[in-house]
Amino acid sequence: MIRIIPVLLLAILLSSCGESEKKYQKKIDHLNAELTDAPLEQQSTLAKKLLDSYEYYIQTFPESGMNAEYLFRSAELEKGLGKPKESIQDLKSLVRKYPESEKAGTAMFLIAFTFHDELGQPDSAQKYFQQFLKEYPEHELKDDAEAYMNILTFSEEELLEFLKKDNDTIE
Repeated sequence: MIRIIPVLLLAILLSSCGESEKKYQKKIDHLNAELTDAPLEQQSTLAKKLLDSYEYYIQTFPESGMNAEYLFRSAELEKGLGKPKESIQDLKSLVRKYPESEKAGTAMFLIAFTFHDELGQPDSAQKYFQQFLKEYPEHELKDDAEAYMNILTFSEEELLEFLKKDNDTIE
């Protein structure tokens, strides 16, 4: 009888942890829905609350299967708030901690893309596009990464000529 009590206490503790994890996921889902429906003037405040919720969840439930998804969503929010460096940090964390996640390849691509398009750092972009192509050679964004790699090697004149040809093809 005495041996059963610690086992029961452990079982209760573990089930309550799972329950609180589910409750927090519901809180995050609610905040996400609230943000989607919020008027523009409230979106920034709600986005910051959602970012805080993602961070808290990831720290509190480090073994959760939702962490890669929440890091990805956090990176998207950061980028939307005009914080590309913070977005890159979230994406790097996702790739480092969850390399087998279905989001890892897309995260690696977005790191490179953000360095190129948001931060104007072509050398860093090229490094991450190369890493993306090496680590995710069959990824659906492979062709896009290869196209970016080609563009990164163009001089300004070559890029203008390329864009002019591309524009002529569209017309």
